[in-house]
Amino acid sequence: MKDNYIFKEYQDYLKKCSSTEQNYIYNRLINQIIWYDKQAIKKQTMFKRLTIISTISTAMIPILSLIEQYDIKIISIITKILISIASTGSAVLLSILYLCEYRNLWIEYRSSCEILKSILHRYFTQTNEFKTTDNNKRFKLLVSTCEEYMTKEFQTWTELSHDTSKEQ
Repeated sequence: MKDNYIFKEYQDYLKKCSSTEQNYIYNRLINQIIWYDKQAIKKQTMFKRLTIISTISTAMIPILSLIEQYDIKIISIITKILISIASTGSAVLLSILYLCEYRNLWIEYRSSCEILKSILHRYFTQTNEFKTTDNNKRFKLLVSTCEEYMTKEFQTWTELSHDTSKEQ
């Protein structure tokens, strides 16, 4: 975990923190930021891969339709099969994209990652809400702000899960 670029980004700041601050920031906050970052990357990758494959598959259909018009029976049969595979594959991929919501999850995870990073940067640079000389107050504000944000997100997921189970 310590070789992650996000951890390295905050390494110098962490050296200046108390052990309590280091424990919370590293074990809770940075680990959470890294998790969001990795999830955002995974969802973005899946979204782009499935979208590209679906687009290529759909784009092949008109080309295959032109080939199908040749009077050679075997070529006509093969192109009909390929057209069916391409259109079915495209429909399946688009359904998976819709069902799994890779794009929405990618955006939500990236947003959460960047929000938590922004809070942590403001904390380390003592700006905005963290502009105080009292380190104890600053740290308590960091913990409460981050935990409040993460709890809200968890509640949103719980509500979505609950709504989905009601529909079934």
